[in-house]
Amino acid sequence: MAMNARSASQALRAFRPVAVRPAVIPVCRSYATSSEPDLKTTFQQVLPAKRELLKKVKALGDKVIGEVKVENTLGGMR
Repeated sequence: MAMNARSASQALRAFRPVAVRPAVIPVCRSYATSSEPDLKTTFQQVLPAKRELLKKVKALGDKVIGEVKVENTLGGMR
C-alpha cells in the first residue's frame, strides 16, 4: 500500500509543469582562487596570542574554581 502511494506521487511529480519545478542552481566552488588565507597562515597569526593566554592561565594554576583547581581543568582539556 505504501509503495503504491509512493510510486503514484513520483509519477505525478514527473507530470508537473516546468515552471512549478524548482530551478536547479549550479554551485561552483573556486578553492584555488579564494582570497581567504590558508589554514597555516591563519594559525601563524593566531597562535602567538593563544600561547600568551595559556601562559597567563597556567600562572593561575593554584587558584580554585569551585572544587577544582585551574591546573586540573587544563589537564582535562587535553
